[in-house]
Amino acid sequence: MTTSAELSAGEATYRALRRFLFALPPDDAHRMVIGRLAALDRHPGLCDAAARYRERRSLLSGRVGRVILDSPLILAAGLVKGEGFLTEDEAMRAVARGRNIIPGWRSAGALLGPVEMGTFTPRPRLGNPGQVLWRHTEAQSLLNRVGLRNPGAAAAAAFLGERSEDLPEVYGISIASDPDQADPARRVEEAAEAVRYFAEAGVRPSWTTVNVSCPNVDQGYDLENLPDEVADLCRAVRGELWGASPLWVKVAPDVGRGRYGSIAQAAVEGGAEAIVATNTAPGRLSGTEIGVGVGGASLHSLALEVVEELDSFRTESGVEFEIVGCGGVLDGQSYRDFLDRGAAAVQYWSALVFRGPTAPALILAESEEIT
Repeated sequence: MTTSAELSAGEATYRALRRFLFALPPDDAHRMVIGRLAALDRHPGLCDAAARYRERRSLLSGRVGRVILDSPLILAAGLVKGEGFLTEDEAMRAVARGRNIIPGWRSAGALLGPVEMGTFTPRPRLGNPGQVLWRHTEAQSLLNRVGLRNPGAAAAAAFLGERSEDLPEVYGISIASDPDQADPARRVEEAAEAVRYFAEAGVRPSWTTVNVSCPNVDQGYDLENLPDEVADLCRAVRGELWGASPLWVKVAPDVGRGRYGSIAQAAVEGGAEAIVATNTAPGRLSGTEIGVGVGGASLHSLALEVVEELDSFRTESGVEFEIVGCGGVLDGQSYRDFLDRGAAAVQYWSALVFRGPTAPALILAESEEIT
């Protein structure tokens, strides 16, 4: 096991690197990190060495229902999601040429442990144009308007299927309906088709998440009918998953108090085993009308409220499901905040930006010191 001195040294090293990264515009820094992950993907030996080092500094394992994790900290969907493309043909041609369309597919898991890849939509998306990332360093928060950029489910499945033997031992896949599809019935059909691509390509994730929340893209959900659509989505996706692969659902933090219990019950009735709470919160870029998703510390209290509501519903109703917390997990205390409210594990991303690749180990070490 890695000592606290080694962890502190790792964080100090990242602080020096962070000064360089934070001097760059956030989009440029992000592209640089993605480029480094892509380069590391090409070197399985280095990835294996990174994985051995990570396992040595691992402090705690975790479990979400039937999913056994070598760490209770999961990198949230959004980093390892791949390039955007205009058409499926363009994306599939890139796969055929051997291009790495999902940077970090091998290296992120080796460096960080459990990773959720995606979110992948039925068709490719280029995402929003212009600047899409901002950081609020003092508030330890990130803002984004990426807009579900991804290569599409067919290309992502083909790419990962060709590398199935080299994928991480534990990882998840996140899928979402296509925002351009206005017909709820077709959204359900297309989401199921997206999952079918992965199953037919031999991609065997440890879990699959249906993402019914994207703060800067209108996915067309009607809040009043959201439980019914969640149930339909889960049933359709459940029918396409390989074997008995666990199904999770990721929710938004702003659907309104008192609504989460009905959403969770609908998800469970559709075959889901866990609720991820929450995605980033909808907001506005300061001084503009630009819609963004707000994550990091600014999301923490809101996400905790959702977890509390889900846990209360679970206790009172007897409906069985796991909760995965997500939102502002930056240190040992914010991690424990979720566990104390009933979460079995947590997802993070901002911690990776503000604390570096040793963030999971640092957070777990800090949590062990809290009495």
